[in-house]
Amino acid sequence: MTQNAAAPQFPFASPEWLKSFTGFPGNLSTPVKETLEFGASCFQDQADHLRRLAGCENPAEAVKCQLEFAQRSWSRSFGEAFKLFNSLRPSGSTST
Repeated sequence: MTQNAAAPQFPFASPEWLKSFTGFPGNLSTPVKETLEFGASCFQDQADHLRRLAGCENPAEAVKCQLEFAQRSWSRSFGEAFKLFNSLRPSGSTST
């Protein structure tokens, strides 16, 4: 074998395929990075919530914990979605 044996051979990840991404606008990486960071923080929030939920001593406390988590999650998700959509907006446009 003349190629590096450790390199995976995936037809969709050929050098030609990867070169097709060089024409993307530079600002695309910012929304992608922010989205991935938000996703990671959501996983952390879920893990923290499960830890709190496991510490609940009765059903009423568990329901309260669930409702608080749902409210925080929805509020945060809407806020992050608003930021993401604004970052994708062309720089010359204004909000109405």
